[in-house]
Amino acid sequence: MSNIKSNKKEIVLNRMFTGSYLDENTGHEAINFFAADNGSKYVYLCPDGNYGKKRNISDVVLLGNRSGKSTYEIVGWAKNVTKSVKDDKKTKGIKYGEVPLCKIYQNDKQQDIYATFTVEELLIPKEQLFIRFDSTEEAKSKNIFPLVGIKVGQDMRSYIPEDDGMYKRLLDFLRNKERDKKWEPVKKIKKSDKDISLTYMDVCGRNTDENAYSNALKYFIDKYHGFASFWFEGGKSFSLDSNGKYKKLTVKREWMPKSKEKGSGSQSRKGRVDIFIQDETHKSICVIENKILSDIEKIDNDSNQLKVYEGYVSEYAKKDYITHHILLLPNYHPLKADNSDVYVNEITKQKWRIVTYKELYNACIAALNSSKGKNKDNDKKFFDEFIKSIEQHTHTVNDSKSKWVMHRFLSSINKNNKKTK
Repeated sequence: MSNIKSNKKEIVLNRMFTGSYLDENTGHEAINFFAADNGSKYVYLCPDGNYGKKRNISDVVLLGNRSGKSTYEIVGWAKNVTKSVKDDKKTKGIKYGEVPLCKIYQNDKQQDIYATFTVEELLIPKEQLFIRFDSTEEAKSKNIFPLVGIKVGQDMRSYIPEDDGMYKRLLDFLRNKERDKKWEPVKKIKKSDKDISLTYMDVCGRNTDENAYSNALKYFIDKYHGFASFWFEGGKSFSLDSNGKYKKLTVKREWMPKSKEKGSGSQSRKGRVDIFIQDETHKSICVIENKILSDIEKIDNDSNQLKVYEGYVSEYAKKDYITHHILLLPNYHPLKADNSDVYVNEITKQKWRIVTYKELYNACIAALNSSKGKNKDNDKKFFDEFIKSIEQHTHTVNDSKSKWVMHRFLSSINKNNKKTK
């Protein structure tokens, strides 16, 4: 699209919450989710607020975190973009929560632009909506819009001109949701609005660390033997109190049979099972492979790590134990979020049962609630913190970046308000 005509309307699809800038700074995209104090709505176009002045932008579709390889969540819709905002560090007229934008961002590595557009309406969805880039088929879900022939833009933006059939189809999709009352307008920030709470894992930068979560799981299974019922029995709950059903329980991390430990270097590179549980009371074995961001590793054309682990368990258990194989996945993992039915079927044709973090979270909540008033110990406090940390993995998108953006934005507003008191 090198020959851009000024009278050709375009929709811009803008991906937010990405890039190293957000590791230490407050993302400017935070304003896309609130109305300013004067009731006006502004949109910041990532990554730098600028856009080609020859472009005639009609609408901005705000995209959040990725759900699968090519699917993104639609987190906002800026309708009828009418005016660009010329706003620099000296501008104090745009306020959120009674604090000018220039003060909200004063401690960050500031960019020159605070807001890109003034918009007529700025809407956020009441239910999750998704857009799938470069789609070759119709989406199975009515909440997923397939973008045929349009790839993800390298600069966090993709443009759809009005002479492209996708332009009208996308607007129809968004407007149909509006008629169904699936959108709501953004609201002003109130003094009563609380900051976004962070967990210990967030603060430590370990909120997607598979080893950290596997270590915690191993600890709690070992501590609360009632936890074993969730994995062995395929149940939805368990007990934190002493459970006589699982008296003789062995829990290990990074397990492989001793015969394999003595093997060659190439054998050891095939990996170890994240969590191994052996129940001597019922002669049962359960192995858990925990995947948060990583995929299932291929060993060669005919094998993958799950098949290797099946071999481990089969060799160790022989005919003496009942075996269980669990693949633990966040609800946003591509195997779940991108509807990869074929791949999932291939996994379940093997011996593996998929358990989502949502199932784990619900079971943990039930266990904690049932134990309240009993045995108050430090482990219960640890368990409560663990539950809080896995909640973000129950979502259908990985929102760890957006969580930090909103936390820093609201924290800056709260700090500035305290200074003026």
